Amino acid sequence: MRILFTIFLLVVALFAGEAKKVVFDFKSGDIKTFERVVFKSVEAHTTHYAGQLEEFKAVFIIHGDAYKFFLKELSGTPYAADAVVARRAEFARRLKDLVENYDVTFEVCSFGMNSRKLPFDQLYPFVTPIFSATSGLIEWQEKGYAYIMVP
Repeated sequence: MRILFTIFLLVVALFAGEAKKVVFDFKSGDIKTFERVVFKSVEAHTTHYAGQLEEFKAVFIIHGDAYKFFLKELSGTPYAADAVVARRAEFARRLKDLVENYDVTFEVCSFGMNSRKLPFDQLYPFVTPIFSATSGLIEWQEKGYAYIMVP
């Protein structure tokens, strides 16, 4: 009986560890950076930590030139002629997959959206407007998320 109880405690201890948590300060408008950081990095780190029986949680604070990746429609925006237009449907599908299957959180800076006159109703439904990028970064770091700046 003691052996079973000891095994039970070891299993509980393995799964009781706190998740690896990161908040990305994401402002890049570069497609290669977007794909590398948002898709490849999240998938790679989730797999890496799962192999160690740990959870990986990622949050992206979107601002700067990154808005274009999170809008359903780009016509009438400063990004209407951008190369991202041709890949918008693919990116939308892959972003939704990250939210549904990797529990990724996307938050967008309302200040930047307003200053660029970007329509909030064109954000994907899984993207949450927040007061500002700065406030979002502060709040996630206060919750223990490591800060990563994406140049």
